Amino acid sequence: MHIPKAAVHDVFAGRNRKRFIPFMPLNGSFYSRFAEAPIVKVLSDPTLLCKTACDTWKLFDYDVVMTAFDLTTKAEACGCSIDWQDNGVPIVSHLLCDDANVSVLQDLTNITTKGRLPTMLEATHRLKIVVGQTVATAVVLTHPLTLAVQLRGPVLLTELQDEKKQAKEVLNLAKQITVAACKAYCELRPDILLIADEFQQCLPPTYLTMVSSLLTPLFNIARFYQVHTVLIEKEPLSIEHIFSLRPEGAVVTGSCDWDHVKSLAHSYNCIPCVAIPCDMLTRPTGTLAPTLSNFLLNIELDRFLLTTDWEIPYNTPLENMKELIKVIREYQQQS
Repeated sequence: MHIPKAAVHDVFAGRNRKRFIPFMPLNGSFYSRFAEAPIVKVLSDPTLLCKTACDTWKLFDYDVVMTAFDLTTKAEACGCSIDWQDNGVPIVSHLLCDDANVSVLQDLTNITTKGRLPTMLEATHRLKIVVGQTVATAVVLTHPLTLAVQLRGPVLLTELQDEKKQAKEVLNLAKQITVAACKAYCELRPDILLIADEFQQCLPPTYLTMVSSLLTPLFNIARFYQVHTVLIEKEPLSIEHIFSLRPEGAVVTGSCDWDHVKSLAHSYNCIPCVAIPCDMLTRPTGTLAPTLSNFLLNIELDRFLLTTDWEIPYNTPLENMKELIKVIREYQQQS
């Protein structure tokens, strides 16, 4: 039985009397396994996406339903083309590569009406109607830095360090687009806004202030609409780094000094979101349970969420997902 929506909010509010430990899997391309359709079709049809998200949740009965872990919608709305691979991994073309100027992006005032963004928004709206009264829902927002790299290409990271004018213009543009998308999502009142970044580890720690300035308006918007923010970095610089950016929840990965995590969580008033490694999910069927049980038993925290360290792989065996939920439920009952 899934954890009630109110209990998920209690974790963030510090009212976790029964020590509920919600699980939020990051589902994206994995949805296409249930729709029996290419992932691009699932992510382009709000009816199919909402139905697939609900069907997947009903089968596995986890605690937070995500519209879809897809970091390409904002880039596509800007005009970037997306090449969807057979394994569900998208490749983004860089619209502002070479000597292209930001002026090629025309009329971004209505960015939320372009590309597949309307699909994501409509699917989120329907998800709230279908399950949102009793089940916590989540949406994914591409980090402004990640969007900027999608628009310009990896060269942006070097250009930022060289203080190139064009890099700053692209980053500022990405920030404006992300703010607009954030507001559109939060107006639908999901319970959790997951902000996902792929590239922050490529910048020196001295750029923390710049990265923080990108996130502040997003946190402010979410707070206004009473949506909880969770920040995930694909390869975090350090635990201290992600907590210092001050989201409401910070995804922590790998082996941790749990006393240090507790101290950081207390200092920054931030909920640790402990990430189950995705490579654990693709193990041969029947071998997941003992490894996952040992992983969970080693967590020494009083108040936290469970999630995955990135998008659940497309090729995750369905039996492994069932085993994953079973082990988590047993752990939740023991806690």
